[in-house]
Amino acid sequence: MPAAAPKDDAARYDGYNKNMVDKFTSMGFDVEAVVDAFRVVGIDRNGGRYYELEEAYLGDITAKLLGEQ
Repeated sequence: MPAAAPKDDAARYDGYNKNMVDKFTSMGFDVEAVVDAFRVVGIDRNGGRYYELEEAYLGDITAKLLGEQ
């Protein structure tokens, strides 16, 4: 069995900016769930650089994380 990935392992973020993902992990969601929601909603990785998400995307991501989508 492979060792668990370190908490800040960049691979867990799948190319997304850590600070963008952490906006949602600070609400109690797991990194993997947030990254999955980003993928489903179609969030651009933007080369791993941070950018502000539009309000509509924030709502869609939150809905996905809460199981409403």
